[in-house]
Amino acid sequence: MECRTRTSAVLAELRAVTDFSNISNVTIAKMNDLAFKAVNNASLQKLVDKRALANESLYERLEKEAIDMTRKMDFKALAE
Repeated sequence: MECRTRTSAVLAELRAVTDFSNISNVTIAKMNDLAFKAVNNASLQKLVDKRALANESLYERLEKEAIDMTRKMDFKALAE
């Protein structure tokens, strides 16, 4: 969906240009902004995915520790 929205925005900008031999700086800046957003979002998603994979073992270890701690707790004594 995001790709479709971005493509529509690019096409709208290109339709607004009447003379392709003389494109305004504003149009170039808008096109550059649209392109940068696509690259930036993709690189940020890769970074988040990489961190999630790196932290997966940490989360598994912490979950095991939490289970071990709750097994050792005496809930009857805590309720009193």
